[in-house]
Amino acid sequence: MSTAHREQLLLAGKDFEIAKQFRSVAEAKLKLRQEAADLYVVTDMPVPPYTGEALSRARREFTELNRICLRHAARLLDVSHRAEGRESDMESAVMLFDIRTPAAGTQSPLSN
Repeated sequence: MSTAHREQLLLAGKDFEIAKQFRSVAEAKLKLRQEAADLYVVTDMPVPPYTGEALSRARREFTELNRICLRHAARLLDVSHRAEGRESDMESAVMLFDIRTPAAGTQSPLSN
């Protein structure tokens, strides 16, 4: 993972609006990478390794940013529920899910 990508994830983790913008860009990139790979499949040509690797990176990036956005949304839901006097622990549930089921190509913090 590049330093720029790590910094992008850290920034997305701090600001929900930025995370949503990064996720939108990652989704568009994923769509383009998928279309590029589909062109090879449709023409009965093997997908070159660089195209497959780019598609895998785009999927991983989108998944990571999607999970960050989910965490932000869970945090907002917790705040909203607590303001109404109700119990809510969605953020913890999302974090536990992230730990138990790491995104493809990443490693669970528990495996260290």
